[in-house]
Amino acid sequence: MAAYVLDTHALAWYFEDSHRLSKRVKDLLTFGEDSLVIPTIVICELVFLSRKDRFAFDLSRFRNIIDEDKRFSVYPLDAFLSLSLPPHLEMHDAIIVGTANQLSQKGQSAFIVSRDRQIAEHADCPIVW
Repeated sequence: MAAYVLDTHALAWYFEDSHRLSKRVKDLLTFGEDSLVIPTIVICELVFLSRKDRFAFDLSRFRNIIDEDKRFSVYPLDAFLSLSLPPHLEMHDAIIVGTANQLSQKGQSAFIVSRDRQIAEHADCPIVW
């Protein structure tokens, strides 16, 4: 089973049912059966955006969906991940790429769900958008 590491835009736009989300990603998140991995930084960014009224989805509802849908898992930011972040990215993007790299190193087929060009340029695993 593959692991899809979600960036903030992908997750926010999915929950907001935004037209900016690609059909491929919407189908993956809606109908897919693979693992959907949320780096801890993505949760932090969504909370931050919500407090600034830039994420229009109720956070308690978001949490309930994440807890109930077993495809979702939150990947922790720990010392091992922190020490293996790619150096050429901003911290948020580096944590997303680092999460996918760690999953790959553990033998999982990891993909990053993102439209971010910087992530695509520096990721060691395939990008889905």
